[in-house]
Amino acid sequence: MKRLSIPVTEIPGRMEIETPSSGSVTTQLVCLNCPVTVFGRHFGMDLVCIPLTHIDVIFGMNWLTFNRVHINCCAKTVVFPKPEEDSRLMSSKEVKESLKEHAEIFAMFASLKLESGVKIEELPVVCEFPDVFPADVSDVPPEREVEFTIDLVPGTSPISMTPYRMSASELKELKKQLEDLLEKKFIQPSVSPWGAPVLLVKKKDGSMRLCVDYRQLNKVTIK
Repeated sequence: MKRLSIPVTEIPGRMEIETPSSGSVTTQLVCLNCPVTVFGRHFGMDLVCIPLTHIDVIFGMNWLTFNRVHINCCAKTVVFPKPEEDSRLMSSKEVKESLKEHAEIFAMFASLKLESGVKIEELPVVCEFPDVFPADVSDVPPEREVEFTIDLVPGTSPISMTPYRMSASELKELKKQLEDLLEKKFIQPSVSPWGAPVLLVKKKDGSMRLCVDYRQLNKVTIK
C-alpha cells in the first residue's frame, strides 16, 4: 500500500482472517474507498490489508453479491453485468411520437382493474389498521372527548347562500339522495344559520354525484 501511495486507516480492534496462501492472519488496517478498476469499470471499495503471496486482491462474497457478479464454474468465466439504466415511464403521446420516428420499442402496458365484489376487509390498508375501520359504519361517529371545530376569521357573519336552480329531475334526484343520507344517519336535520348550496354533477356512468359548494366558507376559514 505504501508503494501505491494508498492511505491506510487503523480500526479499533483486530480482525482474524483465513487466507488461501498465508493461513490465519490478524490485522486492523483497512483502505477506505480504495479505487479499483475491473474490466474498465471503476469501483470504490473498502479493502482489508493482509499479507498475500502472488495475489493482489481478493473480492469477498459480500462485494460479489452487491455488484451482482456472475461466476460460471463450468465455463470458468466471471461476468460483470453492465450498469442498469433507470427505467423511465413514457406517456402515450411520447410512445406515438417514437413510433413515428421508427424507433425500436419494447413496451409493457399495465392496467388496474378492480374485481367486483371485493370486500372491504380484504383491502390491504384495512387489514393493516383494523381499529380504524369498524365493522359497522351505518351511523355518524359517536361523541368524542374533543369535538371537531372549524376556526373562522374573527368577526365573520354567518354565511348562507341562495340554493342553485335545478330542474325537476335534478330536484327529484337531490331529494332521493338526501333521504338516503338521512336514513343512513350520515347527515341530520339542522337549523344552523350557516348554509352552503349543493349541486349535482353527472358521473361517467350517468349517475349524479352530490357536491357541496364550500368556497365561500373556505374564504373565511383559518387554515
